[in-house]
Amino acid sequence: MDTITILLTVTVLILCAVPIIIAQRNKAKKEKEIKETFSKLAGDNSSIDKFDRWNKKTLAINNHNNKLFFISEKDQGAPNVIDLSAMQQASLIKSHRNEGSENSAIKKVELYLVPKEKGQPNIELEFYDADHDSLTIRDELQLAEKWSAILQSAISKLKEAK
Repeated sequence: MDTITILLTVTVLILCAVPIIIAQRNKAKKEKEIKETFSKLAGDNSSIDKFDRWNKKTLAINNHNNKLFFISEKDQGAPNVIDLSAMQQASLIKSHRNEGSENSAIKKVELYLVPKEKGQPNIELEFYDADHDSLTIRDELQLAEKWSAILQSAISKLKEAK
């Protein structure tokens, strides 16, 4: 190949790679900022043990302080800090478009945290809502199932420790 063809090929490859690299760096920077915010909220120089981001929502857990953090840009990005030691159980709730039919499309996926105190309201963590998110559910259901297991395990360990 001649020099011009090689230069054009390298230039095109660089022009294609630069936006991808910039997007990845911005994503990593945003995740680092969110983790630092959660670490500050956890206090005691604690770190975040598990962390997931999806559809402008973020969920993280600090097992040392038994804190769960949830941020949804729908709520103007204000972090919800939930004390897991005050929770009795966590459960996954799936709502379908046609209630009673398991074959219908999923309308909503949420995690419900039930507090130990009877007068306290349940805490709802929305993973997917067809009215606000995309029309098709992607990984939100698997992510909600994963976090339901994580939270149930954390709450069970806290119950056993007492």
